[in-house]
Amino acid sequence: MDAGRRGFLRGGFLTSEGRKEIDQQAEPAGVQPPWIAGNIDVEICSACSHPCTEVCEPDIIKLHPDGHDLARLPYLDFADAACTFCGECARACPAEGVDYVAEVPPSIGVARLNAGQCFAWQSVLCVSCRFACTQSAIVVDSMSRPEINNSACNGCGACVSVCPQNAIDVIMDA
Repeated sequence: MDAGRRGFLRGGFLTSEGRKEIDQQAEPAGVQPPWIAGNIDVEICSACSHPCTEVCEPDIIKLHPDGHDLARLPYLDFADAACTFCGECARACPAEGVDYVAEVPPSIGVARLNAGQCFAWQSVLCVSCRFACTQSAIVVDSMSRPEINNSACNGCGACVSVCPQNAIDVIMDA
């Protein structure tokens, strides 16, 4: 039974908090690991022992928890570190169709800035994200407010963990 129907039957839709919780059960917790996005058979991956989580040196590959619509599927958690595009996750993946190509690191997604949470957009000097970005995808405007150049961003997540306001996340390319 899907989470929406289960939530309805349990009365979860009766409150705004309940609806929000049910919606969160269907949303990915983060973007998919590099080289894997779009290449994974969900049934095979959810039944896997997930060697990708063990070989990830920055330890950013996590699994959606049981009870989530995407339970046991991997996602990237940039709370403490960024993706180095080392390719170890792809090399360790037993699924067919996951190919590591060193010369062409994939784009994981793009960083998204929530200006309402950002210190710099509230007239407080902060450029932590700009200095963490190795791709020079974060620039500051004339008021020292960060802006993200999506065409330069590779979605590595280096800007996410350094933001003191949690104002940045990485989303799938649109």
